[in-house]
Amino acid sequence: MARHSFIQMSKLSNVKGRISYITSHAKQENLYATYRTADNEFWSNLARESQQEFKRSGTEGKCIEARELIIALPEVYTRYEPQEVLEDFTEEFRKRYGVECVSALHHNKRKTNYHIHLIQEVIQHISPISIARHKLLGR
Repeated sequence: MARHSFIQMSKLSNVKGRISYITSHAKQENLYATYRTADNEFWSNLARESQQEFKRSGTEGKCIEARELIIALPEVYTRYEPQEVLEDFTEEFRKRYGVECVSALHHNKRKTNYHIHLIQEVIQHISPISIARHKLLGR
């Protein structure tokens, strides 16, 4: 089946909840692999410190604790070992951009969309879409 690549970015105001959701076999029926470059304590501290800084700033709206990229993979990647694909992708992303990550490799329910969910800590000077595009296109 022909597949179109896509990258979607979302701002997360509850990073711990989202990590729990994307990495849970109970909540994801087609979850093949998960990977973390930082432990739960890191993400808890990040969420707490982000919320504290947001309150100090007096800004309206929601606090952005992290960002999530959803990155469609070409069908050929289903031929490779899922844990290795996910670890290689996530480690390259972490090393190249200096951000901690949590990732999960999924298919959608109909198994027509093989994709990575990659949650990254927020770094203001880097565009997450640019990062993912750069990695996916190998530039």
